Amino acid sequence: MHRCLNRQFSVISGGPGTGKTTTVVHLLLAWLRRSPQMRIALAAPTGKAAARMMDSLRQQTQGLNDPAGVHWPKEGHTLHRLLGAGPQGFAHHTKRPLALDVLVVDEASMLDLALARALFDALPPSAHLVLLGDKDQLASVEAGSVFADLCAAGPHVEQLTQNFRFGKGTGIAELAEHIRQGDEEAAASALAPFEPQGITWWLKAQQGYETYVQAVRDQPHDPAGALEAFEKFRILCALREGPRGVQILNQCLTEALAPLMQPAGSRFAPVRSGSPSWSHSWSSSWYIGRPVIVGRNEPRLGLYNGDIGVTLPDAQGELRVWFAGGPEGAMRAFHPAQVPGHETAWAMTAHRAQGSEFEDLLVLLPEQESRVVTREWIYTAVTRARSHLMWVAPKAVLLAGLRASVRRHGALQGQIARERQALSSGETNAPSSGSDPAHTAH
Repeated sequence: MHRCLNRQFSVISGGPGTGKTTTVVHLLLAWLRRSPQMRIALAAPTGKAAARMMDSLRQQTQGLNDPAGVHWPKEGHTLHRLLGAGPQGFAHHTKRPLALDVLVVDEASMLDLALARALFDALPPSAHLVLLGDKDQLASVEAGSVFADLCAAGPHVEQLTQNFRFGKGTGIAELAEHIRQGDEEAAASALAPFEPQGITWWLKAQQGYETYVQAVRDQPHDPAGALEAFEKFRILCALREGPRGVQILNQCLTEALAPLMQPAGSRFAPVRSGSPSWSHSWSSSWYIGRPVIVGRNEPRLGLYNGDIGVTLPDAQGELRVWFAGGPEGAMRAFHPAQVPGHETAWAMTAHRAQGSEFEDLLVLLPEQESRVVTREWIYTAVTRARSHLMWVAPKAVLLAGLRASVRRHGALQGQIARERQALSSGETNAPSSGSDPAHTAH
């Protein structure tokens, strides 16, 4: 921690439960003791990750009897919101930097090259930047493997390895470590107890959402409670299409669960024509209880890629999609037509689940080998589970995935190495304006 405290740039990598949040709490308190007026911002690539970061920090600081805590940050931001994303780009940049002294970014493995560059460009020259993440997770969907490259680049990295969340010998923790180490047989063996037999996984998929279905049915005017219940369980798929893909799972679960959440005589039930087509089913309708995930940023509305909402009636009985993130923890309501680029969220890909954790998790792999299923994908999926994990995969598909470790070879790591070598050899040429965004991170 002392090394991070005295650096302008630090990278802290570790798996779930290794103490990243605790480390940040001690860092921030130490900075605030030095300078109580220090301006601190907390951010993450997605709204869900930012909210989870704040929840974790609140839990860590409950009952904290430290005068420095008075100046504790009150909210977390998405990076797009922090940078002032708009139709013309970002409001903050090199000529108009952010007004802050310390920035902590969680889930930094989700950073792509373009967003990382915008972030570095917007930092004041004197600011401290701390990136938190897990270098063994999937890289960003877009170009670049910024966090992994930075972790491989040198002395500004702190690697946390001791797991405090899961006790020694706990199945999920052992499984994650076997996967991280590339021990294929040990990982496959460790996964065996998590796999339900036959088609019982489909029953588990429905049962996993029982708490949410009951919350919607019993308290349809409590969106915060419904969202909390929904976030306890999730289904992750490797593929979007196919028998075990996101699209089919969402359709099937909608048909199974939507009718259970509607009050008697609901006017939101779909109009059926006798056709077996999905277009005449619940899957083409807005219905009470429909969970959705936002697919693109809409800064004007304060909705960002990855935000999760639940569909419930407002006080007038009109359907609205409710999202967290309002003032003082309030829920925000939007007409369904306002929600940008969304899809139903009973099931999602592991990329979409980054920045989230769930008490219970069901992971579905395809029945045939796929280039999508890699060691990083499996590790990312497994580490989304906090308490219970169910796993459905043919052993051959699982073993092929564990052997397929994919690392992007971006230019960022080489750029940092060249600049460090130039500095150590006494060269003074500054990096060009076209260099990678981490040129400030020596």
